[in-house]
Amino acid sequence: MELDDRPGLFAALETQPPADWPPPLNDDASFRYVLNEWEREPSSWGYWYVIEMLSNEPIGICGFKGPPDEAGIVEIGYSIVPARQGLGFATEAVAALIGWCSRQGARFVTAETYPELIGSIRVMEKNGAALEGNGSEPGVVRYRRAL
Repeated sequence: MELDDRPGLFAALETQPPADWPPPLNDDASFRYVLNEWEREPSSWGYWYVIEMLSNEPIGICGFKGPPDEAGIVEIGYSIVPARQGLGFATEAVAALIGWCSRQGARFVTAETYPELIGSIRVMEKNGAALEGNGSEPGVVRYRRAL
């Protein structure tokens, strides 16, 4: 529904998206990627909407880029709309992701970001991750935490 009927999606969620929806680095291409992954291999290792409890407003997206690999490594992603950044929502969402994947048996969690996205780096550091090195694409760095 995010791709084909965004108004219907938010009506079903009984809320309205903020004016700056979708969150940064999330667009139709990224939503399509997630949909294609689910169609290829259905699993609970998808993504969730981050909903602010007081307003019942969607303020971000967080989740996994698939289930853990053979070594137990799972990659997470997260993004909060600009108007709500810097308020601890991403840190809280990542903590919830880490707790969930730990209970599912993952051994390590990783996240990739751009070095200039200091807020994203702080989210990982606050959740116990450390710089591992270069990411999977040029100009991207990877953070990692053992569970």
